[in-house]
Formats: sequence, structure tokens, C-alpha cells
Amino acid sequence: MTALILDRYLDCRFGALLDEDQLTGLEPARNRETLRLILAAALTAATAVGIGFLNPPAAAVPLLIGVAGLPFFSLAYGHRTGRSLDHLDALRGVQRP
Repeated sequence: MTALILDRYLDCRFGALLDEDQLTGLEPARNRETLRLILAAALTAATAVGIGFLNPPAAAVPLLIGVAGLPFFSLAYGHRTGRSLDHLDALRGVQRP
């Protein structure tokens, strides 16, 4: 089976790596992207509220919130943390190619 997938991959047949009969009865993986984003954003917002109660200097608040939110996005996305940070860039108005 691995050889079949490899041959079709090398032929650039990405949409047909396996035959239809081999895919019957399989369910696609759930897309939990929205849940991850909401969870990381909610935890970051809760941390931001907590930082507000600590009464730090005004110039340090954005830095503290960013540093405190980074672990939540890292835990939610794992090795794809860079992709989650692209969402944050979009919220800030930064456009990347």
C-alpha cells in the first residue's frame, strides 16, 4: 500500500492516493481549528484581565499580555504555532504573503 501511495504521489495524483474501495467506511478527521483558536483566545483574554488586576506600568501591559498568551497558543497548536500567530497578525492588521 505504501508503494502505491508513493507512486501516485510521485505522479502528482494527490487527490487519488488511494482507491475508492480502500476509503469506504472511513470517517475524516474532525476539524478543531475553531475550537483551538477560541480556547487560546479565551485563555489569553482571561490572563489579560488578571494582568490588569496586577496594576503593572501601562507600557508593560501589551508586552505582558503577549508573553502570557504565547504559551496558550503554543499548547493549542503544538508544532503549528507559527500558523496560529498568523491569526494574531490578521487581528492586528498585518498582511503576510
